[in-house]
Amino acid sequence: MAVIGMAQGQSVGRGHARRGRVLRRSRYNEHPLLPYLFILPHTLFFGTFVLFSAGLGVYISLHKFDYLRSHHYFVGGRNYQHLLFVPGNLYHDNFFTALHNTVTYALMSVPALVILSLLVANLLNARFRGRTIFRGLYLIPSVISVTVIGFIFGTLYFGSPDQGLVNLSLRALRQQQIPFLASTTWIWPVITLAKLWSGVGWTAIILLAGLQTISIALYEAAQVDGAGPVARFIHVTLPGIKPVLLFVLITTMLGAFNEYGLPTVMLGQGGGPGGGPDNVGLTVIMRIAEAGWSLNAMGMAAAMSFVFGGILAALSIIGFRYLRTDRG
Repeated sequence: MAVIGMAQGQSVGRGHARRGRVLRRSRYNEHPLLPYLFILPHTLFFGTFVLFSAGLGVYISLHKFDYLRSHHYFVGGRNYQHLLFVPGNLYHDNFFTALHNTVTYALMSVPALVILSLLVANLLNARFRGRTIFRGLYLIPSVISVTVIGFIFGTLYFGSPDQGLVNLSLRALRQQQIPFLASTTWIWPVITLAKLWSGVGWTAIILLAGLQTISIALYEAAQVDGAGPVARFIHVTLPGIKPVLLFVLITTMLGAFNEYGLPTVMLGQGGGPGGGPDNVGLTVIMRIAEAGWSLNAMGMAAAMSFVFGGILAALSIIGFRYLRTDRG
């Protein structure tokens, strides 16, 4: 009996201890500052690298900023005025030339990349032996460094007609050589080709994930109703992947407008200046970097960044407005 009483006492003691721990834990979980403690790391990161950086960028854009000096002259909105409304100065003309080049590249690369990736994703979604291997092979170019890709295509399509593997092949076939990366006609098609080679695999994998969320029953029902492959693609596939397609379009567009690595490496290594002949290969990001670091015009470079960021934000809003899912 004594042993039983001792066991019961120990059990009751353990029960009280557990209830005490639960009460202490519940009081701890109900502390009003606890949620803020969880978001503190992200808040510090966001405040340091986003809000502070944006504020510093606004400050720089409103000054004649020289990073080699401690004193900076306040100029107000003069940088924006000269950039947008004073034709004939170096910054205005080169900025809008670079903007025209960037839009040209985006119009070439974005539709081609999305359409080709959609075709590849449909092929990889089919059932055939070894499709997992093919999925991996298509993804390999996406993990290669931009510098390496630029070097490869710069070697293939060198600016001089006497150099480059493609021109050597044309010479062997007794065909006319083309100065690809020194020609205002061929610069962006060649850079677009490099972008397609490196970007199709990753974009196709994202679209493939969207394709695999579509129920097979929808295709079977459409086939019973007499829909052919094209009709099933238009009326089943496209509506089914619309959210993923919107994501791909927006991110691909932003990537094209922010292009820097490929033209910098290919044109710098391809036998000509970094922007190509007549600056036809100069993108907006390249122009911003040139203004800030080569011309020591940090204030103007910051103003370019905010103007360009506003353009990208407007394009993104338009894309979401007209392609969002609830529009049907």
